[in-house]
Amino acid sequence: MVDTKSLSKIIKESGKSKEEICGIMGISLGSLNNKLAGRTSFTVPEVKDLQKILKLSDATIMKIFFRNKLSKIEDKEVVNG
Repeated sequence: MVDTKSLSKIIKESGKSKEEICGIMGISLGSLNNKLAGRTSFTVPEVKDLQKILKLSDATIMKIFFRNKLSKIEDKEVVNG
């Protein structure tokens, strides 16, 4: 599950409007809003676009888009470690 609250906060703090981000990504504002509301999913190319547009680190991308997967991996490492 995507951490849409954190992503929305980052977008607001970026100084870029959602419309500007959509224009760069080639998607509609409605599409971005649906993704931020969790109604639809981000594609891998969209995640890569957001990383470039918002200048996000790999660690931030992992926390926002893969936090549940990271938790499962960390849990397995603790059990197996």
